[in-house]
Amino acid sequence: MTTTLEKPTVTEKLDTQVADALIALGVESTSKPAVKPDFGKGRYSVEMERLWESSQKLFGFTSAQAEKFAHQAGSDAGAVFKKSIATIRIGKANSDGKATIADASKVKGVTLTNALHIVRAIQWIDEAEKNSVSYGFTQWTLSIMNENMAKYLASL
Repeated sequence: MTTTLEKPTVTEKLDTQVADALIALGVESTSKPAVKPDFGKGRYSVEMERLWESSQKLFGFTSAQAEKFAHQAGSDAGAVFKKSIATIRIGKANSDGKATIADASKVKGVTLTNALHIVRAIQWIDEAEKNSVSYGFTQWTLSIMNENMAKYLASL
C-alpha cells in the first residue's frame, strides 16, 4: 500500500524556511509553526484567512483561537448578508468580449456580534497603517470590560 503525499503549500514552505533560518541563528523553537487552516472556497474564505492571520499578529490569538474566531466572523457575516439585497453591475465588454462584473450589498442597522466587533477593530488598525500611523510596536489587547466580550474571548 502506498501513500501519496500532497505538495506543500507556499505557506508551509515559508514556515519551514523561517524555522530553518531560526535554527541556523541558534534560536530553537519547541513548537511547530502554525499551519494555515483550510477555510474552503466559499464567499468569505479569503476574508477568514486574512482574519486568522491578523488576529494572531495583532491580538496574539493562538492558531486554534484565530481559526475559531475567523469561522465565527464568516458565519456572522453570512447570516447578516443572507437578508440583504444584492445589486449587480457589469462593465463594458472589451474587444475579447470580457467585462468586469461586481456585486454589492449593504445592510444598515446591524447589531454587531463579538466576532464582528473584533473584525471592526482589525479594520481600524489596518486603516491606521494605510494612513501612515505605525502600530508595529503597539501591544493591542481586546477589552474585557464588556462582559459578553470577556465570555466570548474565554470561549475561543
